[in-house]
Amino acid sequence: MAGLEAGPSAEAGCEAEKEHGSGVGGLPVPGDQDALPVVALDDGGQCRADTGEVRALALAGVGGDHQLRAHVMGSMSHLANHLGQPYQAITLARQGQEQLRAGAPNPHLEARMLALEARGHAALPGADSSACARLLLRAERILEADAPPTEEISPWVNGFDAGSLASEAARCMRHLGDLGQARLQAERVITLRPGHRTRSRAFGQLALVTVLIAQGEIDHACAIATDTLVATHTLGSYLVIDQLIQVQQRLQPYQGSPAVAEFLDCLQDAVRNRLPFYQLLAADQQDHHGGREGM
Repeated sequence: MAGLEAGPSAEAGCEAEKEHGSGVGGLPVPGDQDALPVVALDDGGQCRADTGEVRALALAGVGGDHQLRAHVMGSMSHLANHLGQPYQAITLARQGQEQLRAGAPNPHLEARMLALEARGHAALPGADSSACARLLLRAERILEADAPPTEEISPWVNGFDAGSLASEAARCMRHLGDLGQARLQAERVITLRPGHRTRSRAFGQLALVTVLIAQGEIDHACAIATDTLVATHTLGSYLVIDQLIQVQQRLQPYQGSPAVAEFLDCLQDAVRNRLPFYQLLAADQQDHHGGREGM
């Protein structure tokens, strides 16, 4: 990617859109990226992810859809990364690539598998920055080539574009401690995600906020965090509010700043108003899945 090189020089810095919905019987609708295995991940229900993986793999085996199987492996890799299991994330991403080789190529899905594998390498103990950089560069070149798929794209699989790759790259750079590259990639996400892509744009903004705090640009971080808070006031995303709470924790040492004090007051009000809804949603999802398991 721009500013990244594979090799020794990379040592210093080497949801995917998840706007969830549901279909008939609680199954995800076609094109609902990552909803298959990451069941209820965005309502805080990580404990149900294993059940979701089993259901997703069973569904993926129906009809011999190799793109869907690869997508499921990618979503499981995403979840493993989220849960701090980088070795498993790498293995699953590679299995996704193997699934893709079983049929006609899907370049965008291949780029996603490479980016998820890169993220696993970045999170390893003693992070493998060279491998991370090589994988991100491969993913970028595949997207830049813009080769059309040679078969019809599975209706269950969403696209993976330059904005998606920038989001994964920002995560990698933060793991590797390269704040300059993390900032560039987070800014790229914001540039590539228009205002109506509220959720994915918010993740880019919050990634940037985290970097700005680490770089000591506290007022700038508060300004962007406030914009994100306002833009997401009607968004039903537990992960967004969870990341805002993480921002709150990172800003605690700077409470003497007027900008921080003002933002924390606004955030406290927002959390007070939003959390009951997310807790109710999580309880409803728990009842729904518990009821299905008992049938």
